[in-house]
Amino acid sequence: MLKKVYLTLILMCFGIGISLAQNQKVSGKIKDSSTGEGIPGVSVIVKGTTSGTTTDTEGAYTIEVPQNSTLVFESVGMITQEVVVGTQSTIDVALVSDTKQLTEMVVTGLGEATDKRKVAISVESVDAKEFTNLPTASLDQALQGKVPGALIQSVSGQPGQQQNIILRAINSLGTTQPLVMIDGVQVNTDNNGNGSNTNLSSRLADLDLSNIERVEVVQGAAAATLFGAQGANGVIQIFTKRGKSGKTRVDFSTTVGVNNILRGNLRKSDRHFYNTDAAGFILNAGGTRLTPNPLTGRWASPSGTINGTAVSDKPYVNQTYDQLDQIFKSNALSWNNSLNVSGGGEKSQYAVSVSNLEQQSTIYGSLNRTNVRLNLDFEVFKNFKVSTGSTLILSTNTTSGITGTDDVNSPLSNAINVYPFVNYDVRLADGNRAGLVAGDNSVNPLFSFENRQYYAGKHLCKINCI
Repeated sequence: MLKKVYLTLILMCFGIGISLAQNQKVSGKIKDSSTGEGIPGVSVIVKGTTSGTTTDTEGAYTIEVPQNSTLVFESVGMITQEVVVGTQSTIDVALVSDTKQLTEMVVTGLGEATDKRKVAISVESVDAKEFTNLPTASLDQALQGKVPGALIQSVSGQPGQQQNIILRAINSLGTTQPLVMIDGVQVNTDNNGNGSNTNLSSRLADLDLSNIERVEVVQGAAAATLFGAQGANGVIQIFTKRGKSGKTRVDFSTTVGVNNILRGNLRKSDRHFYNTDAAGFILNAGGTRLTPNPLTGRWASPSGTINGTAVSDKPYVNQTYDQLDQIFKSNALSWNNSLNVSGGGEKSQYAVSVSNLEQQSTIYGSLNRTNVRLNLDFEVFKNFKVSTGSTLILSTNTTSGITGTDDVNSPLSNAINVYPFVNYDVRLADGNRAGLVAGDNSVNPLFSFENRQYYAGKHLCKINCI
């Protein structure tokens, strides 16, 4: 009997030894394939079991597994990978972003991430990667061609000026302006007049494009069910970059550009119908050669009547000028510098960004914009998180308008309609440029640029807490 007991104990110890020998310790690090940085919170699970662990803030893990088992590595937004352990004691994995999975997730009006297939409204998501190589620093211009069904048009082409955004056409509210939200907080997108009511400096142009993580555009009448009457024109949700657990990440970018007008074959006719003398010079109403007033530089109206028999077949003998060439500038420079620093631990993360944009107009003036943003996230206790976003914007826009019917505020309209024989680039005896060059409203744009103030300045400091 005693021998049987000893034999049983020996067999039990031998079995335990075999069981222990079948388990092995595996460690490693999980990295992001695009950045090479460790990914915290990755689930490392033994396939077919509930046994597993998660990676720490550096992306490292340690786990005991049976021999010949398979480890499954899962993380939100990443493609799941499986690795057979075999006899390996160290397994490092580089996870790849699952772009399909990310595009199928959207954020509703309540700030909750939802499967795109479960949302009964049209939502288009534009990732920050699509903004990387765009030759613009303005969000509204960057969205052009990115959102199906949305009409986003440049009104003037001047730096920082208003874009015409139509997501759902005109409704009973009498406006096409969509609701704009930044990190779930509604922002005022009113525009400041810049020299006149037709020259508007855009608030959307004041946002730093390098600090945007993604943009979601909500279209359709059903958007009002989430955002109320203000969302009836559609909603643009902007999400800024936030800090992630792990090592501090520093990103710096700088861009320099040169802008020129593409005129093509745009020019005025080289023929006219005005009355002329025997030598072909244009006459005024008094029958004498048309010349500018030597004191004011103003031209009188040429003699000639437009009727059913008038034909523009006379070549200009008077010297003519290309007024479009006189108002447009060549090689207008633009440069944009941005610095982003982000990082944090398991319970707190931060993201700081500073940027400066200087963009010269191809007609007149420039846009100067400085942005500072600080995003902080704190986990006070389990399931309770506080997020803050602080923004400082200093923006100065001195560009003039180019649209409208009033020649005072529209140098482009003036240059197209003024007589070809009028020279903008001439000075009077007192050294000043001629103001009224032809007609009551034909104001010399170069005179306006030197003597009229085009200015829209915005200083904004805002702190949001969610």
